[in-house]
Amino acid sequence: MNMRLPKHVVVLGGGPAGLAAAHELSVKNIGVTVLERNSYVGGLAATFKHRGFKFDLGGHRWFTKNDDLNDWFRRLMEGELVLVNRTSRIFHDGQYFNYPISFKEILSKSHPLTIGGIIASFLWASLRRAAVDSPIVTMEQAYTAQFGASLYRMFFQRYSEKVWGLPCNLLSADWVAQRSQGLSIWRLARDALLGPRQDVVSLIDQFMYPRNGYGRISERMAEDIVAKGNRVMLGCQVTKVVCHSPADIEVFFRADGQERSVRGDNVISTIPLGLLVLMVTPACDSAAAASARALVFRDLITVNVMLRKKQVSSDTWLYIQDPDIIFGRMHEPKNWSAAMVADSNRT
Repeated sequence: MNMRLPKHVVVLGGGPAGLAAAHELSVKNIGVTVLERNSYVGGLAATFKHRGFKFDLGGHRWFTKNDDLNDWFRRLMEGELVLVNRTSRIFHDGQYFNYPISFKEILSKSHPLTIGGIIASFLWASLRRAAVDSPIVTMEQAYTAQFGASLYRMFFQRYSEKVWGLPCNLLSADWVAQRSQGLSIWRLARDALLGPRQDVVSLIDQFMYPRNGYGRISERMAEDIVAKGNRVMLGCQVTKVVCHSPADIEVFFRADGQERSVRGDNVISTIPLGLLVLMVTPACDSAAAASARALVFRDLITVNVMLRKKQVSSDTWLYIQDPDIIFGRMHEPKNWSAAMVADSNRT
């Protein structure tokens, strides 16, 4: 089948997704213009610098079992990568537990009644699943099916509800399939007897990380795009997308206080879906517009702390289950890369 390649593509949003699309198009010598609202690239995976310290918007890491993607990533970030040993823990009721959780640790740190409750709740969940094979829809159902109600409440419920701001019985089971695929109470028991396996993508023990922060991935892609003669335009707020015809789309944006526009035969959008739907002309129908206005988003708030101390912990990140502590996760950038701090006596 003959496919007509586009001549010029307008990409809305300069985060990793938009830049990856623009980068691939640039490699194929297709014209690209990237419009980014912020004064920097990276979106929610940017790295900010302050007084010699570097902070990611949350601790992002690169992991995939796809060899082609890993090869692409190594080429893109050649000379800039460090290999980080993953050390994750959960803070639960005043104690620290390694993540992925292990039966040995649970047995050594828990009261016998707690251990009995864990076993009983998992057996009950297994019997219910065998007797009533109902579909798993919610996050609560998925975690309970994998671990039983006791382990779910101990290690997954509070953190998940902090992250999403909703009860787990209102959240989708899809998240559990992505985040803890291959991890279950049977897996924990097997690992306790035979040792851990390394075939669960989300639970790998090492990961690659850009020496100067995750935002360097977006910066490197932007550098390559510009080197190919294409444009990455910052400070450009998209206001309207006008479809003159299927292969003639005009994108209006505000930059430096003025409204401007750029035309392309294709548009790739990574901006919030609800905003895009409402700015397209011809306008969508009223039902689609109402759905777009009903979409809600979860705020991300990060607090960056600079300390005159060599190290706070050895963790790459720490999940906070305790409901009395308001935040959900803590990470120490220096433990990912020594280049993330102003000097070795600080963190």
